[in-house]
Amino acid sequence: MLSASVGHYLVERDVGPWMELPLWIPESEKDMAGFQQRNIDKALAAGLKTRALADTLQSTLAWLAQRPVDYQWKAGMAADKERELLADLKK
Repeated sequence: MLSASVGHYLVERDVGPWMELPLWIPESEKDMAGFQQRNIDKALAAGLKTRALADTLQSTLAWLAQRPVDYQWKAGMAADKERELLADLKK
């Protein structure tokens, strides 16, 4: 979870929640409160299996490597905006 100050920074710079920065929803989105805070005990009891984060990342990177070079993503932040935000954070 992002700290409130980071979340505030992102909101101030018009970073789009969820689509531009996946898995992030600002606290100001009151109708989305608790969206990522669900109890999964019932699913685990029914047999849900999880895997190590490192395995998920490795599989995701392998999948990404198979995308065509000119693949057009439907979500995510534009590279120039990301560079600008990161440069601003380094100041």
